[in-house]
Amino acid sequence: MKLHFSLAQIQEQAGIMSTDTPYVSSISIRNFAVALESRCRPSILNKRLTPEEAIPLSVEDNNTRVKEKLRALVREAAAERVRIYSRRDDFELTEMPADRREGSVLGNWMSLILMGGDAARMTLKLHFAYQDIKNIAYPIYGGKKPADISDAQATDFVKELCNVIAGYLVQIFEDNDLSLGLSLPLCTRGLYEVFSDYSATSGPLIRFSDHWVLQAEGIRLPGTVLFEVMDAGKLEKLLDYELGQRGASDDDDDEGFDFL
Repeated sequence: MKLHFSLAQIQEQAGIMSTDTPYVSSISIRNFAVALESRCRPSILNKRLTPEEAIPLSVEDNNTRVKEKLRALVREAAAERVRIYSRRDDFELTEMPADRREGSVLGNWMSLILMGGDAARMTLKLHFAYQDIKNIAYPIYGGKKPADISDAQATDFVKELCNVIAGYLVQIFEDNDLSLGLSLPLCTRGLYEVFSDYSATSGPLIRFSDHWVLQAEGIRLPGTVLFEVMDAGKLEKLLDYELGQRGASDDDDDEGFDFL
């Protein structure tokens, strides 16, 4: 079946007036025709369609929604897991300073973990200084003051934070019938951040990043995430997931915090 049309006919069917120039310029005429063809029935061309009925979301629109959802999921996972496992409710997730340059060193050390599946890959890094982590971890290790915690214990603590954040994300993916595996968390010098590449691409591999800071009184824990999406269509399952749907009761409490 072929549809023959003019721009004026399409405007009329979509309920778009000629004065709506910005809207007209933003839609794909071809997508509109495909939408009509796929839904064609005897009365379709005699019905005045709303823009929502007639014009499907473009691939770019869906990709944007998937990217925003992935960023939000990782932020939720990081904030919730850090509050729970640090036993501190005062941690807040804030934006990275706007004047930060790509490749800037964000901490003396960094812990990272890799996640990957059929549809996407993610690399999460937590950047830290030992003193900040010791201020968080000493009561969990049974110490009386931060100085009671060794550098090795502080390293293990951040590695396990990466692990529980990634595990939270894996569970969300599994709840939506999406596969996602994860590596063991690693730790290395923060200086190596200068070699990081967060450049964005739009296809065929969709590559983008997110940067934020978890802060509490006297403590700063920057986080960076690199996303690589191979199949955005599969990830559309996540769009209906409501943030906050999973809570502390869905996972082991801090007594089950296993240091690696």
